[in-house]
Amino acid sequence: MTSPLDTLTANDVRQLLNDKYVLILGDSVVRGLYKDLVKFSHVDDFLSDEELRVKGEKRFFGDRLINGGVQKGLTNGIDYEEVREHTSGGHRRT
Repeated sequence: MTSPLDTLTANDVRQLLNDKYVLILGDSVVRGLYKDLVKFSHVDDFLSDEELRVKGEKRFFGDRLINGGVQKGLTNGIDYEEVREHTSGGHRRT
């Protein structure tokens, strides 16, 4: 079976997402997919188990926590949320 690492590169991901706005909503599984996408776009690799378990960090491979997570003192529960932003080249939305 072919791995995405054999066919897709970080450069491909960056080109596909260049100048795009992407909204990702979901649970902890979706958070893992988001973090995989962010890491892969930087280093051509997927999350380690340890990186997958961490949540709420202030920064992750160039993204930033805007709201929720550790900023609100949240750790678990139905009301847990993270609002994150990842931009390329340090450009922030206005």
